[in-house]
Amino acid sequence: MQLIASATPGNGRVIQMQVFADGQKIAQMHGNRFDAPISLSPGTHTVTVVARETEGSSLPPASVSPEIAGSTSGEACPPPSSPGVNVCAPAIGSGCGTNVCANPGAPVCAVQPWLTFVASGTAQTGTVREMQLWINGVDVANFSGGSLNTNVVSDFFGAIKIVEVDSKGRSIASPTITFDGPC
Repeated sequence: MQLIASATPGNGRVIQMQVFADGQKIAQMHGNRFDAPISLSPGTHTVTVVARETEGSSLPPASVSPEIAGSTSGEACPPPSSPGVNVCAPAIGSGCGTNVCANPGAPVCAVQPWLTFVASGTAQTGTVREMQLWINGVDVANFSGGSLNTNVVSDFFGAIKIVEVDSKGRSIASPTITFDGPC
């Protein structure tokens, strides 16, 4: 799953973000932002993020308890044959199923409080540097390379776009996916 966290310093500046899963350190990044995938087995876990400051002190930790229901990591999404973005999930117009239901052209809705996103891109020039997930006009997650596969937990999504950014900084966005809430 993609974990995104940021910290505001109390005294000095944040120099490192550390991630613990069930009490074991599993990742860290320098700076005040953590934005990277982490791997967790199916089941419920406690994920804690600790921000370390320049003086060696730590800010109060933040914890979440995600329930990992399964994995889409093996799910492939072929890149489009021409420059752009191919969104394989959520599948608009797929009918009611285990994760989305919609009529063709209608907004997507989910039967659980998350949506699975699987997409790939083809660059205009060069190669695809990253794929970005935008929700309501905000870039919420960036994935290195030409594909993304993640779940996002939310009570409400709104307007969603997936953007491919090529090695020259050019980008192409998917059509807007509208999420109206649970079915």
